[in-house]
Amino acid sequence: MSRVLVLSRAATLLLALNGGLCLPLLAQARYSIHFRSATFLGLPGKEVTVGISLDNQPEKVTGFSFGVRHDDTKLTLESVDVASGLQQALGAAQSPDPDFFYVNKAPTGGPGFTVGMILSRDQPGVALDAGLNHALFDVKYLLASSVEGDTKVEITGELGAPKVPVILDKNGVSQAPAGPAAVTSATVSVSQGAAPFIRGDANQSGRLEIIDALIIFDFLFGGKTVPAGAASRDNCLVVLNVDGPSGPGAEEVEGDINVTDAIYLLEFVFKKGSLPPAPFPACGQAPGPTSAQMQCKSFQCP
Repeated sequence: MSRVLVLSRAATLLLALNGGLCLPLLAQARYSIHFRSATFLGLPGKEVTVGISLDNQPEKVTGFSFGVRHDDTKLTLESVDVASGLQQALGAAQSPDPDFFYVNKAPTGGPGFTVGMILSRDQPGVALDAGLNHALFDVKYLLASSVEGDTKVEITGELGAPKVPVILDKNGVSQAPAGPAAVTSATVSVSQGAAPFIRGDANQSGRLEIIDALIIFDFLFGGKTVPAGAASRDNCLVVLNVDGPSGPGAEEVEGDINVTDAIYLLEFVFKKGSLPPAPFPACGQAPGPTSAQMQCKSFQCP
């Protein structure tokens, strides 16, 4: 069976699964600043990276502002770094204009930080194109060496003096968050190690099947709505990276999840492709390094 036919069949199934409403769902207005995951895994005394993204649909966004609060008895803010989506909008190797970009790491009402940015003062074409999950910032925190239990980080408009609102700018027009609820409160989960999992088993059934591929397609294009994939999306994202790391010793990151993973899985299910890389077919650990966002925190092994 050709890859084109496999992809066509999967798209048809996904359309049916969403009740034939894929296009209206994708067209729904969505504007938000949100965390890229509801949970981030960290180890005591180690650095943890918390990803922040932006949704803007259906219009371009030319600026934004927001604050993030944390518990300074458990987390120490180290840096707020430009992430891939924002860097792409700015242009390769281009830095934010310092006259129109600020990060306050000690705002009134903290602990936390506030950030505000206009993408360009003299190039109106510099903008975040309409889309979902633009990676804005990678925020690095150091977990206290004696930390016990989970801790929260929260996107808020209550920090600063005056308070810095959670707002998006559409070429001079303010846009408050709108649309479906976004992940504005996330957990930094303190762990002593990653949980074992089965690569490709997105619905955690103990076997690979078509629904696993549909969950991957839904993660990429459907708004992360298929209930059967919720546990993996929230707690074991690495399971969706069916074809494994990008190279020997490479860290597995969220960007490794793409259409190729769903096609790889479907070709295996239809007995036209290779076995997924380890861990498979039994539960096990990822063979190489895995980013905090991708690490498996819990998984239902058979």
